Amino acid sequence: MTPVLLELLQVILRTRAMTAEELAAATGRPESDIVADLDRLLALGFLVEVGGRRRVAPPEHALVAVARDRFDAAGAALADLRAQAELLPLDLQRDDPDHVPMGVRFGPDATIDVWHRFLDRDSPVDAYGVFPDEAVLAASFERLRFAAGSRLRLVIGPGAARTAEALGGPGIEWRLAANPPGWFVGADDDRCALPKPWGVAWPQQVGVLGDPVAAASVRTLFDEVWRTAHPIDAPTADWEPVLELLAQGLDEAAVAARLAVSDRTVRRHIADAKADLGATNLYALGRAYASSARAANSGTR
Repeated sequence: MTPVLLELLQVILRTRAMTAEELAAATGRPESDIVADLDRLLALGFLVEVGGRRRVAPPEHALVAVARDRFDAAGAALADLRAQAELLPLDLQRDDPDHVPMGVRFGPDATIDVWHRFLDRDSPVDAYGVFPDEAVLAASFERLRFAAGSRLRLVIGPGAARTAEALGGPGIEWRLAANPPGWFVGADDDRCALPKPWGVAWPQQVGVLGDPVAAASVRTLFDEVWRTAHPIDAPTADWEPVLELLAQGLDEAAVAARLAVSDRTVRRHIADAKADLGATNLYALGRAYASSARAANSGTR
């Protein structure tokens, strides 16, 4: 199941469109491409032929299975990273050169100490970090020293934009994430630090790894967080938080609860977003918003 076929299935279920012509109008894709994709869906069992006519069989169960498989795969990858972080302290007790070199910092200043140690070098560093907590962010930049020519990429949580703007300087790039995964940092190609337990905004226990393989994995995780975050100086619309949560799979009621607004307000923001992005339905709105988010993250919007 490719993403394109999955998107087509979602349109079928949402609009109940039954023909290639209707689906082409709903998706904005060429009708010939829709016909080819419908043939693929038939071969995969998502469509059926009844009485010599092709019909769309509502594939709720199959769609849920696909979504569950994707969620399970992402969850397994995160669980594997978390399991490695949980087991790493045992390496401190082993005298084995094959194990990852690691240290552990404890206490409320553990995150600050690690961040300063990573950056306090005479030569430029390429550092990154996720700082969901505004207080940790502010404390981490007090008396911070790093060499000229360094590059710092930082993702912050909601409410920390003003602090980030006050801390800005040469070589520092900021992005804002609606729901950051928790504090973690890294520098260059051989150092990273993870919280224990995973997902904590201000951890009291931090594992520090000095291993290129571990550092590469953590940098890959950060790059994905960075890709989906927004520049803090980019203009934002009132509907953006609504679309971000819808893109995460929440329904309108869940979005309203998360943002502490009414269902009516959520529907109004969706209508405003459709008007601003020139979308006529939710499927087109999702594609338009994804394109605008990619443009913002690449600096072209």
